[in-house]
Amino acid sequence: MRLPVKIFGVSTAVLALCCGIAAAQSTEDSAAISIAVQKEVLRQEMSDPLVQCVEALKKVSNPKKDTDKLMDALRLLMPYEKLFSEAESPEEIRALAKKLNGPLMVPWNTYRGNSLIEIFDEYVPDYHGEPVLTLLEFYVKLYTMPEKTVRLAHQNERDLPVKFMDAERTLRRELHVMSPKDSKRIVEVLASFAQQYNELYKQDKDKASSLSENLFKMPIPTAWERITSIIQLRRKYLLFVDGGGDFVRSYTIEELVEKYGITTKQAEQIAKFNAHFYH
Repeated sequence: MRLPVKIFGVSTAVLALCCGIAAAQSTEDSAAISIAVQKEVLRQEMSDPLVQCVEALKKVSNPKKDTDKLMDALRLLMPYEKLFSEAESPEEIRALAKKLNGPLMVPWNTYRGNSLIEIFDEYVPDYHGEPVLTLLEFYVKLYTMPEKTVRLAHQNERDLPVKFMDAERTLRRELHVMSPKDSKRIVEVLASFAQQYNELYKQDKDKASSLSENLFKMPIPTAWERITSIIQLRRKYLLFVDGGGDFVRSYTIEELVEKYGITTKQAEQIAKFNAHFYH
C-alpha cells in the first residue's frame, strides 16, 4: 500500500474536486471554485496528525512543567507509525521523518521553533508508557540522518575489530534490558566500551576519531522507552555541562569515582576515551 498523497501535498480528492467542479460548472465564477478547493485543502490539512499535534503544542507554554499536555500533543502523532510501516521505499520513510522533525512552531521557542528530536531529547520523560512514540523517536532520529552517515556506520560495523564491536553490542544490549535505569551501571558499561575504544585508538587513531561522525550517532533503543546514542550517553554521563551547555568539560578521574562509585581503573579508561574522542 502506498502512502496517501495528502501526506505530501494536495490529495487526489482535491484534484478530483477541481476537475469535477470545472467540468460541471465551467461557466461558474472561478472565485467560487477556488474557495471550494481551499476549503477541501484546509479540511485535509487539519486532519493531518502533525497539524493536530502542532495545534496542541500551542497550549504548552512550559514543556518542562506541562508534561501531561506535551505528551497529549505528541500522542496525536501516533498514527504516523502506520505510515512508516507501510512505506514502500527508504525515500518515503525519509520524507516522513523530515516532515515530522520540523522544525515545529512552539510557543516556548518563537525564534526558530523546535525540532521533534529536540522535543524528545529535552522534554519527553523516561518510562512514558507509549511504545509507539518510542518507535517514532527511533524512525525520526535514524531517517533524518544523512545517508552517508548511516552508510559509514554500517561499513564500520563490518570493518572494526571484533572485540570493539562486541563491546558496542554489549552496550546496546545492556541498555535494551536495563530496568530500572541505573546510572552507575550505565557508566560501568561505558567504561568497558571505553577500554576497547582506547585500544582501537592505539591501532588506528583516524578510524577511532571518525566514529563520532557516524557509528556513535546511531540511535540505540533503551529499556526506559527512549532512544539514545553513544554521543548522547557520553554527554549526559561522562561530561560536566554548565551554563546551558556553553561550558563543557570532561569529569576528572576523581569526580567520576565519587559521582558514580566506579573504580579508579574504570574512571581512567573513561578519561582516556574523552581525551581521544575528537582527536
